[in-house]
Formats: sequence, structure tokens, C-alpha cells
Amino acid sequence: MQGAAYDAFLEAFISAVEQVCPGALVHWEDFGASNARRVLDGFRHRIASFNDDIQGTSGVAAAAILAGLRGLGRSLAGERIVIFGAGSAGCGIAERLQRLLEQAGLSHQDAAARIWPIDRFGLVHEGLAERSEAVAPWVKSAADLAAVGLPAGDGGQGPGLQAVIEAVQPGVLIGTSTRAGAFDQAVVEALCRGVERPIVLPLSNPTPLAEVTPENLLRWSDGRALLATGSPFAPVTTATGERLIGQCNNCFVFPGLGFAAMAVGATQVSEAMIDASIEALAGAIPASSDPEAALMPPLSQVRAVSEAVADAVALAAVAEGLATRAGTPAEARERLAACRWEATYHEILPG
Repeated sequence: MQGAAYDAFLEAFISAVEQVCPGALVHWEDFGASNARRVLDGFRHRIASFNDDIQGTSGVAAAAILAGLRGLGRSLAGERIVIFGAGSAGCGIAERLQRLLEQAGLSHQDAAARIWPIDRFGLVHEGLAERSEAVAPWVKSAADLAAVGLPAGDGGQGPGLQAVIEAVQPGVLIGTSTRAGAFDQAVVEALCRGVERPIVLPLSNPTPLAEVTPENLLRWSDGRALLATGSPFAPVTTATGERLIGQCNNCFVFPGLGFAAMAVGATQVSEAMIDASIEALAGAIPASSDPEAALMPPLSQVRAVSEAVADAVALAAVAEGLATRAGTPAEARERLAACRWEATYHEILPG
């Protein structure tokens, strides 16, 4: 949905929040690709705003990728990335990775060239008759396709996933398509021919919609792939032992980020605050020091990770001058401690 009535409803909602709940943080959820970025950008400087699909999913995915690459001794700047599924989550991940690539020293153009999005019509390129405006920064030209040996295709379709994998040889493959089994044996084997140890994030959920199961991915890659999934999966036994499967869940980002923003009275959720949450999460991922370890902390550690995320986000808000309730790092940490709450359940005696 979109149009004047749609926008008027959102304006009425935000006006009501400002009046009834001043200082609140608005958590936007499940907006389509045509509206997600537009709505977030339209309100984020007026009221603290966070879009879970654009910023939460991209945050945990980016943290997993950074941690995995560090554990492998590789850098993000040297990677090509294929994103299978170009909706709001896929485009949010592309935006986040482009920002991180630019921070790693690449130009805006070179960073965009590293990201290869695929939607339901195939690889997104300028010859497609139909494509979302959300993918505009990463649309490939005929010259881009020719440089890697891909045909331009006709106006209705672009090259498919396996053809893109074989031509681009990405070190990172991300799934946000909800197409179960899309990363089949041929795709995985092609991926492993291009890079010794790929990072694969089949993020679609619930579990039956995952692009590949961990068991299949590890079997087809001979245990070489590093992976985190969008849904929970049991450990997988490989030739080298049991592999724990990390769940790339947004709960590792938004509780700590939202808590910090409210505790220090942040006037907005800035990109630097999101970056801080990513670095804090990446540092807590076991695979950052051991590629055979999980590519995401266990959910049992979510509170400890959230505290680390909150600390990093609060300090970032202070550094940018966005915190209205803290002017120094020490004051920010005092606010976090003062606002922290823990449920205590008293024993109820019979009778």
C-alpha cells in the first residue's frame, strides 16, 4: 500500500506518539521494499526510529560476516557479495555492507560494484524491464555483466543464481528470498569452487523456508562453509566434529540498541549507533577467533551481548551529541545502570 491516505495515516500515528509518548522510540516492522526506506528516512530525524528489517537484519548479518572474515584472516574490502532476495531485508543488508565497504576504504562506486543482488527476475541489471527502485544503487550495467562473462539476458529475466555464483565467485552468499532449497548442491559446489571457505547466511524464516539446511550446506561444502541461519537448527556432525549452528537473530541487536537509545535520551537512532552495535556483536561471535566455532553467539548469551551492544550504542550517541540525558561516557554508563531492570519472581506458597 502507498499513496496519500497511507502517508496521512502514518503522520497521524507519529503525531499521536509524540503527544502521548514523548521521547518514545518507534520500531518499524515488516514494511515492503517500496515503503521501508522511505518511511524510515521520513521520520528518523523527527522521532527516534528503527526499522527492524533494514537495520536489525542488516546489523546481525553484517556482524556475522565481519566476524567470519576476521576468523578467516580476510577483509570485507576483498569480498564479492551475492544477495539472493532483494526485498527490504536484502536491500537493508546491501546498504549496510556498502557503508562498511566504504568505511574500509572503497569508493562509493567500488563498494556498490562488490554487491550483486538477485530478485525474482534474476540478477538485477539495467536491461530488466521491471525492478524495484530500492535496488537502484546496485543495478549492474551491460559492461558489468560482460566483465564477468555474464549475458545480459532479455528484458524479462537476468542471469540466475548458479550462473551468477560461477561468474562472480563471491566469498559471501546471503539468502533473504523465502525460497526453500534455493541454495542447492550445484549452487553450493559452484560457490566452493570459487572460494576456499565461503560465508553463507540462509536467513529466510521460518525454518521450512530456509534457502539451505545446515546439514546439506556442510555436506555439500565438505564442511568448509561458515554459516548462520535465520531460523534455529540443531548442531551438525561433520568429519571434524560437531558444528554449532548460530542463529542470525535480530534479538542480538535491537533490545540493546533500543534500551541504550532510551536510557541516554537519544533524539534519533543514527547510522553510527547502528555501526557501534555491529562492532559490539561481532566481537562476541565465537567464529571471529575460530572459524570452526559458531557464527553467532548462543541465544543463552543474549543478555550479555545486549549489555555490550547497549554500552557501545550509548557511547556512540554521546559522541555524536544525540544523547539528551548524558554528556560523557561515564554519564552514559550511569544511565544504563540506573535504567537496567531485572524481573524477580517471588515464590508463591500454597494456601
